Amino acid sequence: MNFWKQRRGNSEKTLLEKNDWIKLSKEYILNDNNFNFIALQETSLNMLNDEIIIFKGIEKDNIIRMGISDSQYIYHTNPYKYPDWGLMIISKKYYFTNCVYNNSLAYMCYDFIIDNKNMTIVNVHLQKDYKTCLYHPSLKKLVCEIETIKESRNTHAILLVGDFNASSEYPSTEIDDFIILFSEINKFGFVDCTKMIDINKRSTMLDYQYQNDYVFINSQYKDNILEIKIRNDIKTDLIDHYPIDFKIKL
Repeated sequence: MNFWKQRRGNSEKTLLEKNDWIKLSKEYILNDNNFNFIALQETSLNMLNDEIIIFKGIEKDNIIRMGISDSQYIYHTNPYKYPDWGLMIISKKYYFTNCVYNNSLAYMCYDFIIDNKNMTIVNVHLQKDYKTCLYHPSLKKLVCEIETIKESRNTHAILLVGDFNASSEYPSTEIDDFIILFSEINKFGFVDCTKMIDINKRSTMLDYQYQNDYVFINSQYKDNILEIKIRNDIKTDLIDHYPIDFKIKL
């Protein structure tokens, strides 16, 4: 969920559109009961403003409990230079046990216990490398981080999800590097769950026919993915990516 597409500027029309997006996002998060976790990118705590109660701080990041429900939690970090862009993991009822951040690569890694079983969610919004202004150097660094995360957590399910700003199909100048690096993720024992979707229906971008968003899981849990779909039935200009819904059995 993000609101940057056609929402920049401070004109009256733009601000009204932003407020409409914020209202719809609140309604979705506060009222939708059909999820255990939501991973969001380019998302701001400001969109929830008066609906939240800050009850604990961890380093520079906030853990938020939504005032409307005692069983909903939002975990948020803002690795970007823009105040309204951050990463969130929204949990319906599960409290985290451990967390790791990497602001330069823009990911948040949270461990949870669900029905006495451990699970890790790594929420990614890959950023350009500052020196080269390219994505693949950052993806290369992320691959190394993924290996480290997996080494210490491979006894339980690890979900690697989000906007990688990388595609092995879109003919960019970085495509060869992306193909190599995605194969490295596979070598580390992660499976791309979106491969379960018909190749002609894998686009996650509203304006372009290619995939930037992925769901990976460590290979021993690949058969635990019960369902996955890219919600390209949603037609709106409030977001520029289609959401990915999936169900997993732990």
